[in-house]
Amino acid sequence: MPKLFLIRHAIAEDRHLFQKKEQNDDLRPLTQQGRDKMQKIAKKLHRLYPDIGVIAQSPLVRSKQTVDVLKKFYKKSAIKTFSHLTPGSSFEDLLNDIKKYHPKNLALVGHEDDLSQFLFFLLTGFRSSSPFYFKKGGIACLEYKKAEPTQFKLQWLVSPKVWID
Repeated sequence: MPKLFLIRHAIAEDRHLFQKKEQNDDLRPLTQQGRDKMQKIAKKLHRLYPDIGVIAQSPLVRSKQTVDVLKKFYKKSAIKTFSHLTPGSSFEDLLNDIKKYHPKNLALVGHEDDLSQFLFFLLTGFRSSSPFYFKKGGIACLEYKKAEPTQFKLQWLVSPKVWID
């Protein structure tokens, strides 16, 4: 069965400090600590799951920089930008993006609260607040036969500490 990995971007610069620079939050980059931690996470993820056919990123800088780290380990993976990974996008549209790549293993690199709410949507079909939470660098692994709500099964959801310690 194909797998879907939901990955929250790595640690980025502090939102409030970045706003003081009067720059658009879409441009907020990863910190060096974020890059270093994601390097460790990606190395272990690749060891466990060496075959991810497509890695999709949101158009925001911190997501793209997280994918830059993943690419070092997933050299054969196609890299795509999904506009529907932008915070506040339609879950139905994002699900349609996933359908285009079924049955390949797919990783989506996005943002919180959208990832936790999207996870809840995939499992239940409901758009609601979610009992799930992704820390920066957190990953969920789901299996699915069809890319339809309620057809996904959560295999695991782990914080970055699991990969780093």
